[in-house]
Amino acid sequence: MAVEKGWTIKLEKVRQPRTLNQNRYYWALLTIYGIETGNTPEEMHVDLKRAYGLYYTKDNGRKYLKSTSTLNTKEFTDYLEYIKNHAGKNSVHLPSADYLRQNWMAYEQYINENKHHIGACNENKH
Repeated sequence: MAVEKGWTIKLEKVRQPRTLNQNRYYWALLTIYGIETGNTPEEMHVDLKRAYGLYYTKDNGRKYLKSTSTLNTKEFTDYLEYIKNHAGKNSVHLPSADYLRQNWMAYEQYINENKHHIGACNENKH
């Protein structure tokens, strides 16, 4: 039976966009990772998106970095796992979301005591 014209119906599971809690956790990880590597959280944000391959291509064929706000909860969870693995390969331990939540005061103190390391690698470049 040949079909010349017709319709296609595509069913996809609807996934929610990344949550605010995920985003807060993400920026905490970037801050901790940045302290350990001498980068700002913003530099870590860009570098890790590049390393993970978070790009989209425009009609002109040029690639641009995607915003993490375009990721759904599953995609963002996968990206967070990538970041933790990436850090581990660089001898940086990043806490789980639950551990960070339970020990937030200790991490907040760590961040405040080590703020001077954020962006330190850039100061050495000049």
